[in-house]
Amino acid sequence: DEIRNFVSGATKSWSSKGHAKAKGFNIKISYPQNWVAKEGTRPNIMQKFVAPSGKYMVGLMAWPMAPPFNRKLSVDEKKELLSKDVVREIIGFNLLSYRLTQIDGEVAAMVEYEHIGERVGFKVGQKVLAFIVHQNTSLLLIQCSIGGDASKGMQDIRGRYESAKPLFLLVGGSCVFMDKWKR
Repeated sequence: DEIRNFVSGATKSWSSKGHAKAKGFNIKISYPQNWVAKEGTRPNIMQKFVAPSGKYMVGLMAWPMAPPFNRKLSVDEKKELLSKDVVREIIGFNLLSYRLTQIDGEVAAMVEYEHIGERVGFKVGQKVLAFIVHQNTSLLLIQCSIGGDASKGMQDIRGRYESAKPLFLLVGGSCVFMDKWKR
């Protein structure tokens, strides 16, 4: 069971330190030991972690913010930036759930959403648990997702998502902002 293995320490960790796409983030995150780390191919995707089945994935994305958010923000400003309406605009899909939380003491939005898209003639569905954090001048998105064939609807994807959600919470919660611990 991946959840039990993760809790018992059967994990690998990845660091964004020195990564060309890190946009100033110096994070460390843990993921299941049997998953594969893959470099992101798109401009803002730093890293992906993929389950052996290929149907579970965690992606780390970083976006530079435009003025006036490309600076260190107060806690209240972060809460405003990560409000439900703004996050809905950032994500671009209808949110199924939203709440403000914290990751490593940083204000974070935690959202769930799903969508169906088309890729080369196939209907592809995805259900996502995402964590969004603003730090320094950029946004970090930890996107935990289940995907698959949606030609017959989202039922199978939703069922697999519910099974994976506890693991996704562990992975997202494992993120450490390394620079904040330097003295």
